[in-house]
Amino acid sequence: MILSLVKNQTEAFVDSMRDAHLQDQTWFNDSFLEVKKQTEAFVDSMRDAHLQDQTRFNDSFLEVKKQTESFVDSMRDAHLQDQTRFNDSFLEVKKQTEAFVESMRDAHLQDQTRFNDSFIKVRKQTERLLESMRDAHLLDQTRFNDSFIEVKKQTEIFIESMRNAHLQVKHGLMILSLKL
Repeated sequence: MILSLVKNQTEAFVDSMRDAHLQDQTWFNDSFLEVKKQTEAFVDSMRDAHLQDQTRFNDSFLEVKKQTESFVDSMRDAHLQDQTRFNDSFLEVKKQTEAFVESMRDAHLQDQTRFNDSFIKVRKQTERLLESMRDAHLLDQTRFNDSFIEVKKQTEIFIESMRNAHLQVKHGLMILSLKL
């Protein structure tokens, strides 16, 4: 009987323990489900908030992108206008520079032609002057040579006459010395 009583008490204790465990498990499961629901609700609210933030960010980004594209387009248009004005100005300056260079080239060619003509004229005059000086020099040289030849002849005649006179004096003195 004691054994039966212990058995009954043990069974009753085991049953009470099982019941307590089942109650604890049920409470834990109910708490877990509540936490799961709250977590899901929190995650859903966070997802909704994130989606709203992402939508606002995307909308803002698209607006900034549109404004940036508009700004870039206006800057490109302004740059193209500036570049066109610069190119037009550059072409005008280039034309003016080419015209100036052409007029300077023409003026230089005219000056060069005048210089060349003057140079040729001076050269011809110089050649004529040199030719007349050469002719005058040759004439003077011819006269000098002729005068020199004449002086030489006269000197030779004078020397010859002096030699003859000397010989005659010597001959006369010889005769005189013989006579004496």
